[in-house]
Amino acid sequence: MAPTDASPLAPLSGAARGRVKQRQPFVWRLQGWLGQYLPLAVMALLAAGTGWLVKQSPAPEGPTVPIPPRHQPDYEMQGFELQRFDAQGQPQAWVRGDVLRHYPDTDRIEIDGVHLRARNTAGQWLVVQAARAEGPRDGSVLQLSGQVRLMRLVAGTEPGDERAEMRLDTEAMEVHVDARTARSRAATQVQTGQGARMQVRGFDYDHAQGLLRFGGPSRTDLPPKALRPGPNAP
Repeated sequence: MAPTDASPLAPLSGAARGRVKQRQPFVWRLQGWLGQYLPLAVMALLAAGTGWLVKQSPAPEGPTVPIPPRHQPDYEMQGFELQRFDAQGQPQAWVRGDVLRHYPDTDRIEIDGVHLRARNTAGQWLVVQAARAEGPRDGSVLQLSGQVRLMRLVAGTEPGDERAEMRLDTEAMEVHVDARTARSRAATQVQTGQGARMQVRGFDYDHAQGLLRFGGPSRTDLPPKALRPGPNAP
């Protein structure tokens, strides 16, 4: 058999050729590994640390009880005087005392040796004094206790003269400073400028109108001159 002529081989197709894969530098490969596995490693460490902290933390002993604020004054004034003004800005009442204490837990004040004076539209003075007083911070209402005395001065006199046309002595009294009213439900001794004395069970007094009302049973002692018969008596 005659030998055949050898024909040249056809070039390989693209699929058959393949592609030569180049080896990447080590630095690039290291960056790829870190980008893939470092976040997972950090998350695993955080989870392990959190679990360890939970195990080491002491167990709660139960609900805590809030501590109530203590009844202690946050400020104190000595030898003070407060003024109360009417709607026109005119002074209408003065409150002074030996010591004033403010308590933040109740927002109230306490006064030792309290002395109150106020006047009505006619210029007649009301003077009230007591061993102690307690009330809101603005001093608009005062609860007086201990040797409480209320006096309505004779018209035309000033505080300091204190010639009283009426005097009330008791152990407890409530005073509304702006309204210039006072009331008590305790036993009260009343004395007038003419010397008459009465024992009453409480009273209500309105200084603006000059009205005094007694409550409960009362007893009146008149001075001897009030019991003398008149000139036309038989």
